Amino acid sequence: MSCDRRCTQAPSSEDMPIEQIKEFIRESEELSYPWESIGLLGGEPTLHPRIKEIVCLLADYVNSRSRCELFLVSNAHGERVRHVLENIRKTIQVVERPKVKRNDWFNNVDLAPMDFGKPTHACRITSECGLGLTSRGYFPCGPGAAIARVLQIDVGVRSLRQATQENLLKALPTLCACCGHALAVRIGEDDSVSPFWRQAYADYRSRCMRIKE
Repeated sequence: MSCDRRCTQAPSSEDMPIEQIKEFIRESEELSYPWESIGLLGGEPTLHPRIKEIVCLLADYVNSRSRCELFLVSNAHGERVRHVLENIRKTIQVVERPKVKRNDWFNNVDLAPMDFGKPTHACRITSECGLGLTSRGYFPCGPGAAIARVLQIDVGVRSLRQATQENLLKALPTLCACCGHALAVRIGEDDSVSPFWRQAYADYRSRCMRIKE
């Protein structure tokens, strides 16, 4: 999803195809998957060109289940975003999290444990927040999906049927070694970017420049 807060580390205009949402619903129904909650996050999900259609599709699916929560997390920034939110509030629960320069709930993800000789381990996000789904497939967590996008590593699982615990755990050593969530250093305590991520962002920008050319 896109972002309207001028994220500078690794900007992207990549949007999840609507066909992928439909396939997610189809597989969930086929497998009778026991979802407890389904969340739309970003970036800023309201900037997706077909967000209203996505919300309606998921709402129809969730309304057929008795124990599944549907929510959308938004920074509520800007007139365009607020207009979309007003149009979808009756269909989906909206959680507003304004993203200011410093926020108590954000870790500095730009500190790679490998740069500090720290052991690789999964943080609480994998157990508390569950799977992440992007245009690149299923991941053990949302931050892991973002890491895979920036680093261009193919560790996502392509279908829900294949998103078993065994398959998802295979990606964790690679992803967690890069992820600042494992260190749990809050924004404001240390806002630096460790060497691994400085190089990763430089490589990302270089790839984007070559694509534009």
